[in-house]
Amino acid sequence: MTFIIILFIVLIFAYYIWDSSPSQKIRFRMQQQGIYITRNGFPQVPWNEIKNPKYLKTECGSPLLIDGYWKYCRKPAYTADICMATCWALSCHQWFGVLPYFYPIFFFFMIIHRYTRDMTRCQAKYGKDWATYCKRVPYAFIPGVI
Repeated sequence: MTFIIILFIVLIFAYYIWDSSPSQKIRFRMQQQGIYITRNGFPQVPWNEIKNPKYLKTECGSPLLIDGYWKYCRKPAYTADICMATCWALSCHQWFGVLPYFYPIFFFFMIIHRYTRDMTRCQAKYGKDWATYCKRVPYAFIPGVI
């Protein structure tokens, strides 16, 4: 039972990051465009808006967010996705076999493929600014690890 409680806590934490990290980026872009409207309706989670966010100005004109979750890693939502998939699989620990683990394993490789595709596209779009951004935010998924 303790294991399931720990998984539930990790799942809720991962969901929170999964939900609020894209929200931070979307609200930042809306602020940059001057179209942001504060909304407090359900299911808005706290801390999904960054006040006076720091960002990297780029030559192509599209700023890169370097604040909030985005100052720690470049893909916080991907990390949270993988954590949630793993939690769901591990919650089936009493069920023997590989079926519960198919989803997180498949998802891991899909996310890695998507990440490499994103990096190629961003390098082409931002050029030397992308290299500067990657130096400023050196970790892709887990701060201090990878």
